[in-house]
Amino acid sequence: MPGMGRRLLVVEDEPLTASLLAEALRAHNFEVATAADVLAAQKAVKEFDPDAALIDISLEIGRAHV
Repeated sequence: MPGMGRRLLVVEDEPLTASLLAEALRAHNFEVATAADVLAAQKAVKEFDPDAALIDISLEIGRAHV
């Protein structure tokens, strides 16, 4: 079993892409949370405590100060 319960955070601002990635990862036994922006990702890191994150390289930062 590839994921064996590992937690991954998918940070992607395109809903369809985020959904497809999350479903593919879940099919390989990963626990997956998604976030659409930097602020949601910061919150998810605190609440979901992922082992790793898959982050959209062209993600808009928006109002967040990183």
